[in-house]
Amino acid sequence: MADVRNFPDDYQWERAKRLGVSQSAIHYALKRLRITHKKTRQHPRADLQARQAFIERISDYERAGRPIVYLDESGFAQSMPRQHGYSEKGLRCFGPHDWHAKGRINVIGAILENTFVTLSLFTENINADVFYAWMTQDLLPKLPHGAVIVMDNAPFHKRNDTAQAIGDSRCQLEWLPAYSPDLNPIEHKWSGAKAIRRQKRCSVDELFTEHIEYVRLC
Repeated sequence: MADVRNFPDDYQWERAKRLGVSQSAIHYALKRLRITHKKTRQHPRADLQARQAFIERISDYERAGRPIVYLDESGFAQSMPRQHGYSEKGLRCFGPHDWHAKGRINVIGAILENTFVTLSLFTENINADVFYAWMTQDLLPKLPHGAVIVMDNAPFHKRNDTAQAIGDSRCQLEWLPAYSPDLNPIEHKWSGAKAIRRQKRCSVDELFTEHIEYVRLC
């Protein structure tokens, strides 16, 4: 355990060499200790004090029983060609690709307790006007008073009338620390949605209407 704490991102062969054992011994020791291989990347410009202060505020909200809503945007390609295939060794693998396929669909979503509250799909780029309309017409009417809304510092999030609308709805705005997308759990939901789409081979509309779970708010 001490070796893992001191050298968390070392490869197994590096541990084996340092400890004078085989790599397979390291593999089984880590498995027995239930130590798994993972890494959360942190931006070098992230402010550690701001991150810690944010984490503590979120903990305070949770202890107070306040609903915490995380929101973000993501893009989904309308076409989904497979990037790799099989062929005999030495031969290239070719597959069909529509070079005139439509572009991307932009999605704004929000989660509560790790489940989507709402999602909206747009074929145009998301700007301050689009975001304000989504916030006031879609998200805020669905939230209970006292909810904490967490979002990043994208320029189109920061228009004054958006912040005013959040306050008028008796919700509280909490900004993510700069360069800290890893503190927004909706990032994992986007990754999960894209994995589901690859598995189901479905359209973006089908993905969000048939394969995604939503919170039922009273």
